[in-house]
Amino acid sequence: MNFLMHWGKSTRRQQLKSFLRFNIQRGVVVIPKSFNPERIKENFQIFDFSLTEEEMKDIEALNKNVCFVEMLMWCDHPEYPFHDEY
Repeated sequence: MNFLMHWGKSTRRQQLKSFLRFNIQRGVVVIPKSFNPERIKENFQIFDFSLTEEEMKDIEALNKNVCFVEMLMWCDHPEYPFHDEY
């Protein structure tokens, strides 16, 4: 099944949890914003499943390597992160 068709058929909540899980599996610290106690509980449910290697590759393939906020005033700083390709 086509990856985008699969995601289109799943609920929005499942999609968001999967994208949170994607970043966790990549070793990225994820801090989802929510003031709703029910959503906060749901956000912790990303630890009871893992994405397959194929799902990880499919999500990674969506990357267009675009940065919308480049903060060019800091581009000469030695730790400026937007010179790296992700």
